[in-house]
Amino acid sequence: MIPAGGFGTRLRPLTYTRPKPLLPIYNSTILGFILEHLSSFNLIEEVIIAANKEFTIIKDIFKDEYKGMQIKYVWEEKRLGGVACIKNAAKNIEDDFLVFLGDNISNVNIKEFLEFHKRKNSDSSIMLVKSKTPWLYGVPLIDENDYITSLLEKPKNIELKETYIATGIYLFKRDALEPVDERNFIDHTGEIFPIILKHGKKVSGFKTSAYWSDIGDFKNYLETNRWVLENNQGRFPAASSNIDPLSYAAPSSTITPTTKVEASLILDESVVKDNCEISNSMIYENVIVNEGCRILNSIIAEHTVIGDNVIVENSMIGAGVTVKDNSVIKNARIWPKIIIEENSRLEGTIQHYYLPLK
Repeated sequence: MIPAGGFGTRLRPLTYTRPKPLLPIYNSTILGFILEHLSSFNLIEEVIIAANKEFTIIKDIFKDEYKGMQIKYVWEEKRLGGVACIKNAAKNIEDDFLVFLGDNISNVNIKEFLEFHKRKNSDSSIMLVKSKTPWLYGVPLIDENDYITSLLEKPKNIELKETYIATGIYLFKRDALEPVDERNFIDHTGEIFPIILKHGKKVSGFKTSAYWSDIGDFKNYLETNRWVLENNQGRFPAASSNIDPLSYAAPSSTITPTTKVEASLILDESVVKDNCEISNSMIYENVIVNEGCRILNSIIAEHTVIGDNVIVENSMIGAGVTVKDNSVIKNARIWPKIIIEENSRLEGTIQHYYLPLK
């Protein structure tokens, strides 16, 4: 099961024009990356994607099958929240099942996770990874046999250094969710586990050194994209020496030889003209970056035009934006279809009323 119904409010303006699961990662999308990873183990016969009814474009893209896995869809008439989303979608499942949250990226070995789950004979198992910022996540208390006795959600007022945290990747026995009320509209899926623990269900913690990220905000999104680029280094060799091995430029993109590209993603039909610097950034489809620009630690959404000698740093620019010459944009979010005039100096959120695409 892949719950994919979140609206990605912390990633606006990017999520105004595409659902969060369809945000680009490398030469795919978040959801495409998850499906590719799941298919690589030849263990999963069926995937249920649970999403808001406004996101039917997901079905248009992935259809009813992906590399031998059948895909079914559960459409929510209204946003249920993470807990009810899983409970509701589980009605369609007759066997033990894996939950892989639709904004999580990981290279976890699913086969090893499943073997651990069976060996522990648990009602549920949670994938755990070490984190240096555990106060941002759920922290499990684990006994000597890897069973979780309680889960502290974003613990405060206690000193924690690097320790294991709960990810958004779970295994459940078919009846594990019986104690969970389908009218529980809490968004955070980790709230499932205190409920089932209270009702005597066994929950185990699968400790792993696998990579894991939750693409919840701008910083995590950029960091995750960089990890994916690093782990696919050399898979698609750059067409020219001015594009470093940590970057991916789509074959249909155009990047002039005088431009330098480092640790960045440049997607289909985008054009980057002379004497630009693109570093640790993501440029979506059909973007034009004109001469002498510096794009640093930023994301530029589709159909945007960047004028000459523009600096964009630590910013997200929405779809269809026009940034005119000699502007400087730092630490900003720019809503879709806005026009930024010449010689502008911008920080913060630049917005107007924008109706998200259905």
